[in-house]
Amino acid sequence: MKQKTKLTKKERLKYILISIACIIILSIFLCFRINALTKINNASLNIIPKEIPNITMPYEMKATGYEIFETESRDLKITFPNNWNKEHGTKIFEALSGGENKLEAKIIFLIYKITGLSGNLSFLLVEETEKTDINDILHNIIGVDLVIKNEVQNKENDDSEVKKEEGVNSNDLKNALIVEQAENSLLLEVFSKEKEGVLTHAYDKILVGENKSYIVSLFTFENFWESEKTEFLEIINSIVFNK
Repeated sequence: MKQKTKLTKKERLKYILISIACIIILSIFLCFRINALTKINNASLNIIPKEIPNITMPYEMKATGYEIFETESRDLKITFPNNWNKEHGTKIFEALSGGENKLEAKIIFLIYKITGLSGNLSFLLVEETEKTDINDILHNIIGVDLVIKNEVQNKENDDSEVKKEEGVNSNDLKNALIVEQAENSLLLEVFSKEKEGVLTHAYDKILVGENKSYIVSLFTFENFWESEKTEFLEIINSIVFNK
């Protein structure tokens, strides 16, 4: 039978000091970690207005498949990942937009997605209007001062990359770029001119039919545009429109 080794007073003191040092190092690490998370959350709070209602927000969810939105008339179909959420979407959107409603367009579909620790919000919004003049839609609904000529630009179909063809000087609040123009549709990249406040960045696709038109918007906060735009384009490219 082996005899237990007895530690000397000096050795016991050594182990105690090592344990205390480990506790201190771990505490410092946790402090830095908590401070970093606090800064992320504060950044998110600075972006999201205080007017957002006191609702329980879900955590970020990973997509496990796809869902489809289709209008009752079956003239518009959009495919999107199934980690976009419908609950409370309207309330959150109204808070962000200040409760402003477009009189000449009605929202027929609205979902949102939360990304990352900061809780970034992205929206997918579908609006319907009786307007069928693309310039009228641009000026009175999207709020971009831009004249589109009745010319079709011939482009190669490339789903992996979208090229910005023309810079547009719009109104005092927004800038826009023509991304893609076809006979019955126009894709714009719209972003805030201001450098302060709640800055947004979006893809707006206008789809013009015979008796009505649709505006499909995918937008997020400016700080998160680069990380979200690839998925936005995938959703835009999934659109099926039968005028």
